[in-house]
Amino acid sequence: MQLPLVVPILYFLVLVVLLAVSLVTKPKESAIGMAMTLSTGVAYYMLVIAWTSKPAALVDNMGRLYLR
Repeated sequence: MQLPLVVPILYFLVLVVLLAVSLVTKPKESAIGMAMTLSTGVAYYMLVIAWTSKPAALVDNMGRLYLR
């Protein structure tokens, strides 16, 4: 079953509105939250996706986590 294209577009637009409202009302807290979200996302990307020469033990353990 495929998701209609309008659903992710609508989801994205709602998120943009929520982000804009929070940035206007509480910019300091919003900036801290965005920095925390970006830092964890970048760390996850670097460790799981971009790192191509992972040790075999780490790859085996990651496979076990995904299969459960």
